[in-house]
Amino acid sequence: MQYQKPPLTYQAQAGQLIQRGLIADAATLTDCLKSVNYYRLSGYWHPLRTRDAQGNLLDSFNPGASLAVVLDRYNFDRQLRLLLLEAIEPIEVWIRTALAYEHAHRHGPFAYTQATHLPRFQLSEHQEWLDKTRRECSQSKEDFILHFKNRYGSHHQDLPIWMAVELFSMGASRKFFAGCENSIRQNCAAQVGLSDRVLDSWLRTLTATRNFCAHHGRLWNRPLTFAPLFIMPKAVPTGITRFLFPAITSTPLSASAQTSWRKSPRVLFGASGPLQSFPHSRPPSPSPKWASRPTGNNTRSGHKHAPSSSHWSALPHEWPSVLSLNLSLSSTTLSRMTECN
Repeated sequence: MQYQKPPLTYQAQAGQLIQRGLIADAATLTDCLKSVNYYRLSGYWHPLRTRDAQGNLLDSFNPGASLAVVLDRYNFDRQLRLLLLEAIEPIEVWIRTALAYEHAHRHGPFAYTQATHLPRFQLSEHQEWLDKTRRECSQSKEDFILHFKNRYGSHHQDLPIWMAVELFSMGASRKFFAGCENSIRQNCAAQVGLSDRVLDSWLRTLTATRNFCAHHGRLWNRPLTFAPLFIMPKAVPTGITRFLFPAITSTPLSASAQTSWRKSPRVLFGASGPLQSFPHSRPPSPSPKWASRPTGNNTRSGHKHAPSSSHWSALPHEWPSVLSLNLSLSSTTLSRMTECN
């Protein structure tokens, strides 16, 4: 089928939305569409559209759907991205540091260039990862890299790992972690009281979330690509992990909650678990007050699947109980989550 829709002026886009039932001042809506693309905003009004008797989505809006609700959601999502980036940043810096230290002390500064020292990689995976690392290094104008090339470049094509990691994306760091031998993975994971398997899943979740944030993607009402693994109460040791899992050590999950989590709701608030659970007493942790940062007033942007306020008032100390609700993300629910102490 050939696409034949013509481009519409901003005024025509606004008129079409109002005709379909969106409550808005035409001039205000036109100004919004000049600043934010129609299809970017459409992700926030999508749940406000009506459905027919068979559940098929229609172009018209539900009664009461308004531009104010759409903008509440849009602005909430923008603030949420900033909060998540702030929380993920120290974890990203820590995993680089831990990997460089462990790998260098085990194998030497340049061993990452040899596939034998990243045994969990397939040979082609290692070459692809190394080629990307070398491209980043060759293109970088960082002073410390230029200094290394000027002084040691005649003997070394590659940077020592403790320099190279400073050019890693979070995705490259996660792949480095995935490729390392078990003992290195376990040593890194032990620093934050986790198994290497759980840490790997958390890094996958946080990497995907970070990339959405960094590229200004919509997080509101979006499923996660990777759901983080969850540790059941019996698997939590004593000691530092009491700081990691205050909820799990005090409030065991019910059987139904465990079942719901295994079915993997895969919505954005799944990322809040890893972020809340890194120990506040260590550098990888977000600020202890990170979850109390406001994300604005979103009282108009409720969702039919939003839990009652009593569920969210328990966060973050009882966030695992919330996961059993298997909810779709809404701006109201996430707003309550980030307003908890």
